[in-house]
Amino acid sequence: MGDLNVRIGELRQDIGEFYTENFYAGYEVRKSKDKIINQKGKQFIQFCNDYNIFVLNGVTKGDEDGKCTYVSTMGESVNDICAVSKETLDIVNEFVVDDKVWSDHFPINLKLNMQMEKAKKMNLLPKLIWKDSRKIQYQSSLNENFDCSLSTNEEIGLTDVCKLIQLSSVPSTELYSFEPKCKWYNNNCNKARIKSFQLLNVYRKTKDSEDRKRYLSAQNHYKIIGTWNLEVNLSKSEIMVFRNGGRLAKHEKWKFNGNVIKITNEYKYLGVIFTPKMTFTKHIQNRNNQAKIAINATWKNFVGRTDINMNAKWKLFLAVCRSIQTYAAQVWGFCHFEEVDSLQRYFLKRILKLPVCTPNYVLMLETEVEDTHIYTLGLHLKYIGKTLFQHSGARLPNQLSNIALRRNVFWVKELKSLAASMDIQWPEAFPSSSLWIHRKTESQQRIYKYLDPNKAYLYLNERYTSENITWIFKARSGMISLGYNNFEENESEKKCKLCNLRETETLDHFLGICPVLREFRLAAFSKASLSFVEVLHILDGIEVGNWDKLTTYLRMAYNYRQLLLNEYH
Repeated sequence: MGDLNVRIGELRQDIGEFYTENFYAGYEVRKSKDKIINQKGKQFIQFCNDYNIFVLNGVTKGDEDGKCTYVSTMGESVNDICAVSKETLDIVNEFVVDDKVWSDHFPINLKLNMQMEKAKKMNLLPKLIWKDSRKIQYQSSLNENFDCSLSTNEEIGLTDVCKLIQLSSVPSTELYSFEPKCKWYNNNCNKARIKSFQLLNVYRKTKDSEDRKRYLSAQNHYKIIGTWNLEVNLSKSEIMVFRNGGRLAKHEKWKFNGNVIKITNEYKYLGVIFTPKMTFTKHIQNRNNQAKIAINATWKNFVGRTDINMNAKWKLFLAVCRSIQTYAAQVWGFCHFEEVDSLQRYFLKRILKLPVCTPNYVLMLETEVEDTHIYTLGLHLKYIGKTLFQHSGARLPNQLSNIALRRNVFWVKELKSLAASMDIQWPEAFPSSSLWIHRKTESQQRIYKYLDPNKAYLYLNERYTSENITWIFKARSGMISLGYNNFEENESEKKCKLCNLRETETLDHFLGICPVLREFRLAAFSKASLSFVEVLHILDGIEVGNWDKLTTYLRMAYNYRQLLLNEYH
């Protein structure tokens, strides 16, 4: 039975009168919904005729119409064949092609009438152990039993010989009998126990150090398989030595039962990568790489599309990328890894189409997004609180957490250091936004330190297109490519190249002062020039429609600026 990739159509087979009369579930004429006959089908039918094999498809009860066994976009056919020997036809009860759609091929079932007399089975001999001390007794017992059997029976069969041998011998279960201590205490455990005692007796007689090592090794082996019925496969076993730093000594080796165990420098357990120095750097790098793969996989069809709003893209990042990146943060969340925060900032800069040099504090304040470290720290603190206050004292996590607290090590030391640097009493809430606001006041950007960061979320919504959001963000953060963003030491390169005022081309100059851009200001703001306060109001979107006017002006004025610079400079 199976997929033979042959098509036999309605080819007939001659099975003879005797088999026809005994083929109770069969029909004389084959029917099939697949009328095609190929060369392989003809060869297969000829092979069946030569070796007295009969095909049941289309001529058997249950498949009177010859149902198709394979269906795909290319068509349907009968290429799953069931063929039996002619001698089996009288016990064929039914052949059915099921309608269950598990794959392109439908299941085929053959039912046989197996009302047959059960054959008598001969019991196998138990394992017999030869003992020279019992040789004479065994020969005498075997001769006596054979003589007794021959006196009562003219012939002795193989079954009788086996019974006589078993009767004349002592089974191994009698020679090595033991009472199991538990259900799982088997013969291997018993052998390990016997070997341990034998080596103990040898050591007691010799008092040799080598004999003592052999005894201790056997005793350790017995404790493992005799207590838990476990055996260690050293070919699949490795050991990791945790240390503060440095290399292992050349002579430092770890053994089990006298065999050296391979030392490894990296081990993954439950998805977390451990290293000898007990740092999670390797794990973080692995998680970051996986998260970047997730970003790239969704970029073309979702994240990179301009017709999808920012909120949907951000939700995707939180649901997919951040969950991959922060896996097992309950364990490592107390550590601050710059790689963890940088991935989130990288994603925000890409979807907002911002320069790589955009200040981090601007990005965090404008988007009102917390660092990923704040999120991982929250997961860690929640887990530690659960182990300390919800788990009972008998639970291992509770005991380990209390040991860390008493010894001031691992996460306890890091959290206390973090709390001291923030001038708070651990474990109070971690003031994330205060860090960025402090950096904002120290900013070298002339405009941004005067803006209200609480206005940022008002333009990060579905009302504005992705392009307009990018323009507003660049204007508020001062990241539009103007003269004052030029990092060359020559001050003349920072002057406005459009007008003759010889002023530094700052954002407020570009928006409100430059006379060359006067007509664009009139079109967007209905004013020929703007004061510094008016520029701030526009950037903060205080009046309704300010940001729409701002994006209109920026798009026209910046394109005109680039056109002039390309033509005259």
